[in-house]
Amino acid sequence: MDRTLKLWGGMIVFLGVGLLGALGHASSMLLLPEVLFYLLLLVHTYLSIELFTRIEDRHYDQLIADLLLFVSYVGLGLSLGTPVSFFFFNLCLFVAAPLKYAFLLGRIPHPILLRRKIVIDLSGTLLATVVLGVAIFSSALVAAWLLTILFALASVRYLITHPLYRL
Repeated sequence: MDRTLKLWGGMIVFLGVGLLGALGHASSMLLLPEVLFYLLLLVHTYLSIELFTRIEDRHYDQLIADLLLFVSYVGLGLSLGTPVSFFFFNLCLFVAAPLKYAFLLGRIPHPILLRRKIVIDLSGTLLATVVLGVAIFSSALVAAWLLTILFALASVRYLITHPLYRL
């Protein structure tokens, strides 16, 4: 798939489904933290696609990982305002993401970048698991703000102080 089409096509689809999800649940108290998280996640996704489409090889396992990520993203966007579904699709996204980059190990000449991305995504998997548990067993609102605040703090590190998305 053309790099520009993948980058901008994905962003338009993800923004569109996020808008649909948000409009469908506009009265939810959870919408603000979930939308903030989703928008910040889109920034990471844009930068990740922009970087990795320049260096990844295209094998069937990358196509499968991209499909899993795409479905998870669509589910995440459409479930804005519905806490358990939102946290479930967030977990799916962060389970699929490390797999995508693990498949690239040994195939592209950037092992340090790949290992760093995998570790960061696995920490996202841990966070997604915790907030899903908090949402189910305690408070969805607390889970939503916990996710958003911790992801924002991590974003300061990986977007500003120790940038991830560069070679």
